[in-house]
Amino acid sequence: MIDFELLLPIPRTRADVDDVDRAILPLLYEGFSEKEIGQQVELSHRTIEHRIERLKQGFGAGSIAQLVALSIAGGLGSAG
Repeated sequence: MIDFELLLPIPRTRADVDDVDRAILPLLYEGFSEKEIGQQVELSHRTIEHRIERLKQGFGAGSIAQLVALSIAGGLGSAG
């Protein structure tokens, strides 16, 4: 088994992650869409889009996949 955390760089900057972001990230790990995440956390999909963009900027990620990888490498969760 490969420990992916060892293969990923530590995020350049740490995003200011609140409880809502901590609820969003695991759903991203599972592959939920922004609309589905919004339904789960009872926020609009547009709010979820904005929060994901803010997280991407905070972690220096160019994509959702990179955000997931960097947030896991930064110790905010795991995909499993």
